[in-house]
Amino acid sequence: MRPLLVLAAWVAITVLVWIMAYVWPLLGHLLVPLGATSMAFAVLVVGEGVAQEVRLTIRMRRYERQREAFLAHRKRFERKDGE
Repeated sequence: MRPLLVLAAWVAITVLVWIMAYVWPLLGHLLVPLGATSMAFAVLVVGEGVAQEVRLTIRMRRYERQREAFLAHRKRFERKDGE
């Protein structure tokens, strides 16, 4: 029984490899452009996310600088009124 099982396994592996030898190039013609397209899409999405984060960081830093300048100006203005 066991030698028959081993033989069946080897036959199945051989048939599978033989089928894949003919099917894989056909699948490759479909999968390679699909993979390239999906990679390009992923790069665009990730790139857009990075660009958005950079824009938000720039806006936040500009807001912080403007707020610091405003608070310094208000402090000077209040000091002049108090004197």
